[in-house]
Amino acid sequence: MRIDELLVKKGADVLVGAPENPLNPQATAAIAEAVATIRGIREAHLPQCFIPGVSEAPAQVLVVVLAASATEQNVMSELGPRLHKIVPKGVYLDVWPLPLRHPVLGSVRKAGCQIYAAPQRPWWRFWR
Repeated sequence: MRIDELLVKKGADVLVGAPENPLNPQATAAIAEAVATIRGIREAHLPQCFIPGVSEAPAQVLVVVLAASATEQNVMSELGPRLHKIVPKGVYLDVWPLPLRHPVLGSVRKAGCQIYAAPQRPWWRFWR
C-alpha cells in the first residue's frame, strides 16, 4: 500500500466525480473513523479525481478539508500512520489536504462522496 500527498499547482484543471470502483465499505468506514479522531479535519471525501499532467489515470482520492487552525503537516503526520493500518495492500490512495476556502472544494462536495463532517459547535463556544 502506498499513500501519497497530492500536490496540485494553482490553476490546474481538476476533474472530480463519484468513483467508478469505490473502496469497499469496510475500508471507507475505517477511514472515516480515523479521520474523525484528528482534530484539524473539518470534512473528508473520497471522490474520484483526475488532474491532467499530474494524474496517470482517474483514481479515488481522500480529500481532507482542514480547519483554519490546523496545519497540513500536523494533520498529515497524524493521518498517515492511521491510513497505513486501514488501506488494503495493493491499493494506492492519494491524500489531498485542502483549506476550507479552496476553489476545488465545491466540485469535491458536488461529487457526493463525503465520509465525514466534524460536528458543528454552537457559535458561543469559540474558545475550543
